[in-house]
Amino acid sequence: PLLFEIFYNVTGLQLWPLRFKRSKAISASIILLLISFTSFGQTKELSLEAAIETAIENNKELNAYALKVLETEALKPTAYTIDKTNLFYEYDQNNIADNGYPLNVFGVEQNFSFPTVYSAQRKVNKQNVSIAEITLLRKTQLLTKNISQVYYEIQYLLNKQNIYLKIDSMYSRYSKSASLRYEKGDISYMDLLNAKAIQQKINIDINELNYNLEIAYQKLEAIMQYDSAFVVPFENLGLVPVLVSNIGSSTGLQMLIKETEYQSAMLRVERNRLIPDLKLGYFNGSNKYEGSENYHGVQLGLAVPLFFGEQKAKINANKIAVDIRENLQAHYVSTINAKYSELTFELKKYQESLDMYNNSGRELSREIIRSSQKSYEVGEIDFFQFVLSIENGLTLTIDYLDNVAKYNQVALEINYLTK
Repeated sequence: PLLFEIFYNVTGLQLWPLRFKRSKAISASIILLLISFTSFGQTKELSLEAAIETAIENNKELNAYALKVLETEALKPTAYTIDKTNLFYEYDQNNIADNGYPLNVFGVEQNFSFPTVYSAQRKVNKQNVSIAEITLLRKTQLLTKNISQVYYEIQYLLNKQNIYLKIDSMYSRYSKSASLRYEKGDISYMDLLNAKAIQQKINIDINELNYNLEIAYQKLEAIMQYDSAFVVPFENLGLVPVLVSNIGSSTGLQMLIKETEYQSAMLRVERNRLIPDLKLGYFNGSNKYEGSENYHGVQLGLAVPLFFGEQKAKINANKIAVDIRENLQAHYVSTINAKYSELTFELKKYQESLDMYNNSGRELSREIIRSSQKSYEVGEIDFFQFVLSIENGLTLTIDYLDNVAKYNQVALEINYLTK
């Protein structure tokens, strides 16, 4: 029956803290072999650093932004875009050479923008590269943040699961004891029912934790885009260190600064386009008759913009674009400062709760549990008082874990807000 259930109904196996996905093609016997041989040998323990490294290596979105950097680098030489060269042939019966015959004229012409246009466009292209690089860095940081958040969520759930498994073991022992005491007539039927109800509630809580762990694992797997078996090793949940704030160097602000510089560079390009273009030409005239000679000539000219309404409109639009970016930059600094103050205050709230637990709550929780167990065993309190006392003691520890998890999420927000 066990093999039948594993093969047909089980969607996955979890030998805490190891995880295995269901495979419809795997028979029950192979599953048992995997449990005994493969799972312990091939399942990879994944540290936070390894998870981040794996995500950076595998994440397709990040790879796309890395390619975007290469694309902008490849486009840098386009700053020196020059119009197509004009080749021409000219024959005019009025254009007579010294030998009395018309000349066949072959020539080449080339138009150039004024040199300052090329240098201004080169700065625009360099800004494009810088924006792509900062975008890649920002995406890498956001990916790292997301990985860290999910990783610490798994650690939080593992720590919580560890506590609930201890609770389950303790209640299971007392539930069996309650059954024996009921048979002897030491406790009422209601006490027995309460003992079973408490045991069932703990089982439901553990089952919910297992589902939440599976969801968190799937989330981590999706972000990393990693399909091999892995496990997050259990560690006591610690506090994420808060980095020193430096809003001026944050990638979000640097992005806006580079976008402002890009618009300023575009404004210089449009202004330089008002400068006349240069025109250079060379031609040679000759004919095939006796006494023919080569007549060389050059052309130098300027292409003067007499109708510059369109160009003025582009200049005005770029001025507005610069103002927009400067306003967004100022708004970003103001918003980030306000958000940083808010998160810092929230972090302080959780820190105070953690300090209270470390100063007195931890010892109080242990003493409540120890005393309630002893009192119940010697008959000083009934089962209801025992359960109530245990819950009070455990609530302090569970609340501590909850506050550590919340503290870590806020700390990560602060760290990547100003990074």
